[in-house]
Amino acid sequence: MSGTDRGDSNASAGYFRRRTGASKNDLYKGDVQYFLNLEDILFFETEDKWINVHTAEDIFQTRQKLYELEELLPRHFLRISKSAILNTRKVYSIHKNIAASSVVEFVDSHKQVFVSRNYYKALIHQMELNHYQKER
Repeated sequence: MSGTDRGDSNASAGYFRRRTGASKNDLYKGDVQYFLNLEDILFFETEDKWINVHTAEDIFQTRQKLYELEELLPRHFLRISKSAILNTRKVYSIHKNIAASSVVEFVDSHKQVFVSRNYYKALIHQMELNHYQKER
């Protein structure tokens, strides 16, 4: 799938593995493999050689690279720093910090992630698009 084919098809609500299409995209917690719905994912963040995949209550790991995920995920998943991609449909609030990274909070979760100043405007733009699409 090319980066230009990142639309919101029915596959975007499907399993992570089916959407991204390669066995290295499997999600793990220890030795157990999981098959998650993309819409359950809050954000992805790098940690050592793994990518942590955060849901509201859990964390899974994948070896997929962040730049690969960025190309494969639907457009409502957005890069927000060098080390994170988030699901803009799960954002509850953004605490803007002019001097440093802003803090993003999620719907129905205690988890937070930081958005760097370089990505802040793109995030706000995507949030506005999401809001507009809901109203239509």
